[in-house]
Amino acid sequence: MSRSIDEITNTILNEQEKFKLLQKNIDNFNSSKVDTNEIFELNKQLQNLEKQTQKLAKASNSGALLLTSAMLIKDTVSHGQTCKIEAEALKLLAENLNSISEDVNFIYSHCSMSFISDKTIIDNFNKIYAEANQPIIEKDWKKRITSKVNEYVKISTIKDKNSAQLSDKTKFLEKIKSFVDNNDFNSAIKEIEKQKEILENNDIKLWYQTTKNQLTFYKSLSNIIANALQIMKVENVRNEYEQNQTELE
Repeated sequence: MSRSIDEITNTILNEQEKFKLLQKNIDNFNSSKVDTNEIFELNKQLQNLEKQTQKLAKASNSGALLLTSAMLIKDTVSHGQTCKIEAEALKLLAENLNSISEDVNFIYSHCSMSFISDKTIIDNFNKIYAEANQPIIEKDWKKRITSKVNEYVKISTIKDKNSAQLSDKTKFLEKIKSFVDNNDFNSAIKEIEKQKEILENNDIKLWYQTTKNQLTFYKSLSNIIANALQIMKVENVRNEYEQNQTELE
C-alpha cells in the first residue's frame, strides 16, 4: 500500500509539472509583450520561403516543359501506346529549337508506330533465321534423285556456285544473329546495311525497317531530353543572375 501511495504521489507531481508548463505557455501566449527578435527571425524565414517559391516558379520554363513532354512520350510508348497527342505538344514546344528539329520531326512522323520489346525483336529475327536455314526439298522427283546422287558424286555445276552463295548468306545471317542475341541491334542494322541485297528477303526487310525506326525514335528522344536538360541549366544560371541583380538593387 505504501508503494502504491508513492506511485500516486509521483503521478500527481508529474501532472502538476505539466499543468505549470501549460499555464506558462498560456501566459506567454496572452502576454502583450512580444519578442521582436523572434518576429524578425520569422519574417526572415518567410522571405526566404517566398524567394524559393519564386525560384521554383521560374524553373517552369521552356526547358522543363520540353523535358516533361519528352518523358511523357517515353512513358507512353513504354506501355505500348501511340503518342500522337504528346508528339503534337512536343512539336509546339520545340518550334524554334533548330538543334533538335530533326529529332522532333522524326518522333512526330513516327508517333503512331507500334513499339515492341527487345525480346520480341530477338524472337522475330530468330524465326527468320530458322526459316532461312530450313533444307529445301525438291518437289520434282527427278531433281530429288539428282540431288541425292550429288550427295555421293561431286559434280561441278552452276548450282554449286549457288550453293556457295547460299553458304555465304547463312554465315552472314549467323553474324547478324550473334549481334541480335546480345541485344546489340545497332550493330545488326549496320551489318545489314553493308550488304543491302539481303533486304530482298521481305521478312528481313520488315525486321530491318521496324528495328531501325524504333532505334532512331529512342535515339531522337534521348537527344531531346539531353537538350532539354541543357536548356534548363542555362535558364537556371540566367534566373540566378537576374535574382542577384534584383537583390543588389
